[in-house]
Amino acid sequence: MHTYVQGYVRGCARCQDSKPIMHQNKLPVQPIYPELPSKPFLTIAMDFIVKLPVSQGYDLVLTITNNNCIKAVILLRCKEEMDLANFTRLYLKYVFLFVEIPQ
Repeated sequence: MHTYVQGYVRGCARCQDSKPIMHQNKLPVQPIYPELPSKPFLTIAMDFIVKLPVSQGYDLVLTITNNNCIKAVILLRCKEEMDLANFTRLYLKYVFLFVEIPQ
């Protein structure tokens, strides 16, 4: 009878929907190791958060995330009307200071 009930539950869609999961699947933890030698802000990701309500004259946030070493984030408030030269100035002022230039 035990085998019959197990087979019935495996084949019944309603039983499968209502059956509690007794053993949750757990994915193995796989840390992301930095490339060596690793320096802060050598590998970054940049993104814009746009269409924000205007606050103190700014309506955009530039996010700069360090992907390699310390997982730090720099958030810079900007305006949507800014051009590439202004974004470059912000980058040089707030991010370039962290990068050590190889000699």
